[in-house]
Amino acid sequence: MSSLEELQKTQGENLLSILQIEMSMEASRQERLAQVSDPDELEKMTALFDAQRQACQDRIEAMKAEHQLQLGDKAKKLVRYKKVAAKSPNRAAPKA
Repeated sequence: MSSLEELQKTQGENLLSILQIEMSMEASRQERLAQVSDPDELEKMTALFDAQRQACQDRIEAMKAEHQLQLGDKAKKLVRYKKVAAKSPNRAAPKA
């Protein structure tokens, strides 16, 4: 497996982990909302949970953007290394 593929795999695993945590948190939120009978309390909790969901969404989007930057940087380094290796007969290029 190439270093680029390894990076993608690691990033995917990290994102999946966060999504699994968020799914668990969402199930907990839904259980808590189902137990509330007071309309004012329900409104407060709904607003709080909406803010939590948005914060998680923002973290996920930031992580995805960071992952894209990391992948781009890694790809550039591999291309640059392959170009240098191609010019030098004694160096073999790494697998991409």
